Amino acid sequence: MERINLSICDIIISIELPANSRLYLNVPARYKNFIASEKGKSGIYLDIKIAGFSRSQIPGINTVKNETIIKGPGLRCILKRKKNAIYGKAIIRDNIYSFDTLLRLILSQTLLEKKGFLVHACGLYLENKGILLAGKSGSGKTTLSKKMPENKVLSDELVCIRHYGETPYLTATPFRGEFGTPGINFRQKLNAIYFLNKESRNRIKSIPKDVALKCLLKLILFFSDNPTDIQILLKSASKCIMHMPCYNIYLTKNIDYAGLRKLICSK
Repeated sequence: MERINLSICDIIISIELPANSRLYLNVPARYKNFIASEKGKSGIYLDIKIAGFSRSQIPGINTVKNETIIKGPGLRCILKRKKNAIYGKAIIRDNIYSFDTLLRLILSQTLLEKKGFLVHACGLYLENKGILLAGKSGSGKTTLSKKMPENKVLSDELVCIRHYGETPYLTATPFRGEFGTPGINFRQKLNAIYFLNKESRNRIKSIPKDVALKCLLKLILFFSDNPTDIQILLKSASKCIMHMPCYNIYLTKNIDYAGLRKLICSK
């Protein structure tokens, strides 16, 4: 077994992988911007074993006493909290997609206690501001991010929103859309939320807070069936929306970096 440390959403994940696995060869390349050197500071310790699965499993998270049971396509995992760290044992297929899914599921759960969550969105750094462009699959997140300078894109598919004190921040993740490139690993204060829409002309329209909250909740990656977890998520999402300018943004397929920058800076 060999250990790899990752830093995602300001959480250090220390992972043990079989040295003879494809995962051990592929993870450093795919997660190159998120490799961590910290030792002894891990928030999550994860022991991964490789096995085949005869059928796909619908993603789900269930908490029983002090154990969190995670299931998904090509994976199973059990997490246990001990003092200030989380220890997990996982069995997954030997491919990077099962590994990606495992980390998405684990982070969707562990971010709750840190007043955070993962949202389907493109995260941008424009004019020293953190901009969230949120949208469902097919809304243009990855296509739009490809038109942006690489040093302006935090992530093109899943972005973390996490509160530090009372302030929400955008935090990059390594999870990306099809053919997308890995984002830069840093965090930026969140300044505005835009919900992506396709249209024949470029424009922005302010929306009420209750409408924005409903839109945001539909785009959050969340699988727990625990009522307490649901309340924690609702509180964090509401807190984020209540103090944030929220808009519907309507974009043509020909929008470029200069056009998007001009449109957003007009608000």
